[in-house]
Amino acid sequence: FLYVAKNFSKIHRENCHELAAYLVSCSRSRAYDMLRKQREEPLEEIPDVPDDAPVPDDAVVSTDNIQHLTELIGQMKPVYRDPLRLLAMGYTNREIAESLGLTD
Repeated sequence: FLYVAKNFSKIHRENCHELAAYLVSCSRSRAYDMLRKQREEPLEEIPDVPDDAPVPDDAVVSTDNIQHLTELIGQMKPVYRDPLRLLAMGYTNREIAESLGLTD
């Protein structure tokens, strides 16, 4: 906000679309500045702690299982398949419901 206020003389001459783009650009620039400053701060050294927990072999999914699962999902009716694919792509339940015209 202060950055925009200091540069008001540049802003008041811009048209609405250019102003919106300028404000987005200013916001992005300030966010990058903040991230750079955070990176410059030294991080506290954290000692390594040995992890003796066993690695569960059962949780490892083989390529064959993934391929078989993909084939099974491909055989599903679109009403069931499409939400699963969107979920796998990282969409939220609300986004999936909106894009497919369903209730959340």
